[in-house]
Amino acid sequence: MKILNKHAGEKLLTIWWFIVLGVIGGGIAIGVMIYITASINTNGVEAGILGERIVNCFVDNGYLKNSVSKDDFDIFKECNLDKKFFEKGSYLYFNVSIYQGGIVLKDFSAGDYSLEKDCHITKTVSANNFAKCSEISEVAIDSRNETVKIYVLTGSNQKGGRVPIV
Repeated sequence: MKILNKHAGEKLLTIWWFIVLGVIGGGIAIGVMIYITASINTNGVEAGILGERIVNCFVDNGYLKNSVSKDDFDIFKECNLDKKFFEKGSYLYFNVSIYQGGIVLKDFSAGDYSLEKDCHITKTVSANNFAKCSEISEVAIDSRNETVKIYVLTGSNQKGGRVPIV
């Protein structure tokens, strides 16, 4: 004799099915919350990339580019930087100094000048809301086969969002 329409087992499985759905949904919700609330500060990396880009603009295979020594050298044009990101109220800063024997031959700077002070302060004090900075020193040979030292200080204090520097 067969008993038809016996559904007691299905009711027991339905409870477990809702529990599994709840665990999966809760895991997804927790994962999304962790991702959204994560705080990542990329200012240091951004300052480092800007510094490397400027150094690569000035130096080619260990030699100082000839265009750098000209009086009409435009760092924004030559380094392919957008000037609007370094105007008043910007969150970026750079300072490039070219030395030869302790004498400054050329000096370029742009951006928020208060970030330079923040860079010097953060060497001794740890601060969360100060700019993250990068310092790069490079030695190159100029057109007269003399050694020059290039010092690049860059800083970034962006608060988030996407702002390309190109």
